[in-house]
Amino acid sequence: MCEGPDFKSAGGHFNPANVSHGTESEEGPHAGDLPNLEVSDEGSIQKELTAERVTLKEGQENSLLKEGGTALVIHAGADDQESHPSGDAGARIACGEISR
Repeated sequence: MCEGPDFKSAGGHFNPANVSHGTESEEGPHAGDLPNLEVSDEGSIQKELTAERVTLKEGQENSLLKEGGTALVIHAGADDQESHPSGDAGARIACGEISR
């Protein structure tokens, strides 16, 4: 699922409600939209985020534990929180699979 170098194998944004992208969009956000991260000059970050529009409870429409899997993808740039489908955030630079 997270095959480099471009991580396109992870698929599109997690959007079970079929709405527009971004917290600033009138018809959004996607269930999987997260806030921007500010990474240090060394390229590291330690931050705890809560994704309130998703769950790890299996069988729910907004569950991240889906057949075929889901992934967390980090983009190179800041998300403008409104451009569809990915906030004009640039290339995918990191990917992690979400599993049990």
